[in-house]
Amino acid sequence: MDVLIAIGIVAGILAGVLIKVSASIHVLTWVAFVSWACFYAAGGKAKGLVTGIVGNVSGAIWGFLMVYTSQFLPFPDALPVTVGIGACLICVVAKWKVLAFIPGAYAGCAAFFGTGGKLAPTVFSLVAGALIGWCNEAGGIALSKIGHKTNVAEKEETATQ
Repeated sequence: MDVLIAIGIVAGILAGVLIKVSASIHVLTWVAFVSWACFYAAGGKAKGLVTGIVGNVSGAIWGFLMVYTSQFLPFPDALPVTVGIGACLICVVAKWKVLAFIPGAYAGCAAFFGTGGKLAPTVFSLVAGALIGWCNEAGGIALSKIGHKTNVAEKEETATQ
């Protein structure tokens, strides 16, 4: 089976399961979908899993720092200032390889703001979504290999026919 078709089938199953169980396991569905997408945007596999999680979680922490810091500034409309500084810093710290996935950081920051500033549920859902992405890819690859001949003798037999 074509690997993208297999990944699509597994994605459909996982998406349906996520919708069914997300409330009972305290996963914010839309946040999980955002990090699931970031897993693929970061290249998939183990590297995409780590890159996506680090990027997303760092972004959520940046969002928290933006809001938290704004409360201590002695002027009105401090939040736009701290958000501007934080957005700049997300790009600046991308010089460090571990924080180089800027889209993931922005997605994590947006998720934090989208949840109304709830850091723990945001981070939990971001990590859950990245893990779902990893399961999606691994499951799709496994599904695509079902029924394929992998035995060398079988390959030689097919080649001589």
